[in-house]
Amino acid sequence: ILFNDMYDGEVFDATYCGAWEQAVLKDAPTGGLCPQTSPTDKIMEVLEPKSIEKQEDGSYRVDFGDYITGWTALKGFEAPAGTTIDIVHEAETGGNGVWRYVSDGKKADYAPRFTWWAFRHIVVKGWPGELKPGDIEARAVYTNLEKTGEFECSNPLINRIMHIWWRSETDNMHLGVATDCPHREKGPYTGDGEV
Repeated sequence: ILFNDMYDGEVFDATYCGAWEQAVLKDAPTGGLCPQTSPTDKIMEVLEPKSIEKQEDGSYRVDFGDYITGWTALKGFEAPAGTTIDIVHEAETGGNGVWRYVSDGKKADYAPRFTWWAFRHIVVKGWPGELKPGDIEARAVYTNLEKTGEFECSNPLINRIMHIWWRSETDNMHLGVATDCPHREKGPYTGDGEV
């Protein structure tokens, strides 16, 4: 992992694996270590692509059918060493960060570890060959809170509104606290809760 940041994304270069220079001894962080008191974030759902469209520039636009927070995962990705792919998680505004993977020439399953994105669609750039549904999946990630109730009725529109509301709540539940907009600010926020 050459770069990772909750806001700006992750860059993973598999060609560096096993090629690091000798580690350097550093002072440990100061301060007391305390346990997290809330449930952790985890993969709560897995979504397969609903459609994959090749664009004029050779990139692929993938639709997962639902707007989520989380990440995409490569499944059995294999390409010549040095092949670089970028995955852009589209959202209404910028600031969603980048995800870059550089292949070492070996078959690999890979997903980011230190960030999440808000998206329904992604654009995959630099994919060698044809991108197929089994090559990539979306993983919805949010705090593993207990679900205490459900609602369903005979009206499909009201059921859809309920689903959108539920998705909005889970998309904004990270690190054990309600957050602000999950694609840009990603920090704790109580304004909506107060309202």
